[in-house]
Amino acid sequence: MTVATDDGIRDDDAAAGDGQDDRRAVLLDSAKEPEFLDWLKRVRRKIHEYPELAFQEHETGRLIISELKSIGIDYSWPVAKTRIVASVGSAVEPWFGLRADMDALPIQEMVEWEHKSKNKRKMHACGHDVHRVQLIMSNPYSALHVAPELPTGTIGSRPGPMLAGSARFQVKIQGKSGDAAQPHTTTDPVLAASFSILALQQLVSRETNPLESRVIETQATVHRCTATVDFLEEKMRAYPATVNDESMYEHVKKSANLCLENLRY
Repeated sequence: MTVATDDGIRDDDAAAGDGQDDRRAVLLDSAKEPEFLDWLKRVRRKIHEYPELAFQEHETGRLIISELKSIGIDYSWPVAKTRIVASVGSAVEPWFGLRADMDALPIQEMVEWEHKSKNKRKMHACGHDVHRVQLIMSNPYSALHVAPELPTGTIGSRPGPMLAGSARFQVKIQGKSGDAAQPHTTTDPVLAASFSILALQQLVSRETNPLESRVIETQATVHRCTATVDFLEEKMRAYPATVNDESMYEHVKKSANLCLENLRY
């Protein structure tokens, strides 16, 4: 908005833009400070040492809350049992939301190092400890995931399809038990399930729609069993494939080069 004043013309939009640029510059400079990196490493390692399973992340939540308090960010907790919702900004539209996983996996960490998991049979093996630290320092434009196969200091991305979708289904195959000495009087669901798995592995090459349940049902019928397939649509949401918008890809690439020195993209 342009406003006429006694001492000339003031462009409020331009002034606001200059203020945002100044704040952005301060944030980018502070992100390069060694103290900032040390803080992120400390938080990530603390989370890694004390992993908790889904909806049991009580100590993890307390740690995150402590860090939010230390940097003056408002929050609501608990949400959905153990989740935390933090709010940053003036609450003026447009709004956007960022999320990070909190849960660990029921896996025993076997690697011996200083920050090894101290909770038996629990480990952040999928990088969710990193996700939370990323959220603390995140930018409002992209989703990030850990890629341990890439060298340190590298960001991997591309325009177009990037990650596969994810969905779950449950199969129940029923047979008929009997005497092991008379196998011909039984219907073996294990055999039917085994052939169903082999058939599913050929779905792509056979160009069969993976959302169709007829492969499993056919294999069950061949082995004199019955099968029911539940895609759990009411219980577990399916996640679509990740497809990067080309303009957003270029924006992220440019922003990443501003944030990180000697970046390989």
